This record gives sequence, structure tokens and C-alpha cells, in this order.
Amino acid sequence: VQASSSAARGSHSVEVLALAKAHSIAAQGFDDKNSTGVGDSGGDLIIQVGDETITIADADFSSATTLDQLRNLINNSSDNEDLVTASILDDGSETGRFRLVLTANNPGLDHRISFASNPTTLNFATSAVDAAETGAGWGGTSTITSGGTYSGNVNKSFIFTVATGGTVGTD
Repeated sequence: VQASSSAARGSHSVEVLALAKAHSIAAQGFDDKNSTGVGDSGGDLIIQVGDETITIADADFSSATTLDQLRNLINNSSDNEDLVTASILDDGSETGRFRLVLTANNPGLDHRISFASNPTTLNFATSAVDAAETGAGWGGTSTITSGGTYSGNVNKSFIFTVATGGTVGTD
């Protein structure tokens, strides 16, 4: 907490509304995780986690390297001293369902993930991972068409249990 020179002197209370969370990013989806190569345009894959660096050498991966293999390269890198965990998320989509997800092992801005070099076909710029809605206090409404389609512009999946309600199609 910082205060300016114009702040009133005295004791002040601070309420913490949320704790820092670990940064997480995801690449676009692929149809499979074990056979599609994620590409290599030459050069090292360099992942920044705060001021630390994980380097996957160009010699260690190729255009044939799959999501599964790249996940293992990142997790087993000698540079990855408990900095990030790479995982593969199956988001359930009909196409492009497998996404490489990088999650910092520590919370806060000091552990934000970025790339100094990304010679793969993975695009992490537009594929954020949203936090799940959880807890007994969550509430909301859902309108589903008779075909079960969604016409919004946000790619999210929700699984929920209806605790109380009316008749399907009328309420």
C-alpha cells in the first residue's frame, strides 16, 4: 500500500478484497494433442516468468513436436525451477479442443508469463483462461433455446445444477 504526500496522518485500515492469483495463459485449440505439430520457425522458445527465463532450445523441438511433447519439454526443462506448469486443457469444443495452458506456480505480478521468443504456431495473445465461477453464493440465470445453442460472442462452457426452478420451456 502506498500513500501520497497529501494523505491524512494517522492509522488506517485496509481491507483485502482478493488475494493475488497465479497468472495463466492458453494457446488456441488443436484437434489433437499427440499428432499435430505445433510448428517451429527456427530459434529458441523463450518463456519469461517475471524476471526468470525458461529456454527450450531450437534443437529440442521441431515442426513435428506435438502439444503433448511441448508440455513435457516445458515441465522437464532444467530452466523451469518450479516457475510454471504446462498442461493440456480439453475444453470440450467440437474442433480445436486441446489447448496448451501455462500457469505460474506462484501468484502475483512478479510471476506474470510472457514470451521473449515464440517460434511455434501457438498463439497465446488472444486465449486467456477465465476463472471458474464457484461457490454456494453464485447465482444467475440462463436462457437456452430449444436447440441448445448459444448466440453470444464469448467462448465459455458452464456446467451447473438447477437447485430450484420451473418447467423447461415455460420459466
